[in-house]
Amino acid sequence: MASADIFHPLALAMACGIGSGVMMAAASSTLAAIYPHDADQIIMLAGASDMLSALIGIYFTLFISLPLTRKVYFWLEPIISPSRTRDIKQINGRKAG
Repeated sequence: MASADIFHPLALAMACGIGSGVMMAAASSTLAAIYPHDADQIIMLAGASDMLSALIGIYFTLFISLPLTRKVYFWLEPIISPSRTRDIKQINGRKAG
């Protein structure tokens, strides 16, 4: 992707930060070898992107993924396990979420 010159090297450095730390190190060091004049900025932006994506991922999981999973499970549980379906009192007494 870097040799095609479609994206700026610093934009590619930000893309290197998404994923695990080992993948970030491998991708950013390869990108720094291709663009040696921007090597310091590439490593710095890849590290910042890695940190930001990890922090955003924690809050996304906490406030979006977990509540959505609870609601979907509440709706699908009678379909998935019909032997353990809730009766009318349980459904009316408990709200999803």
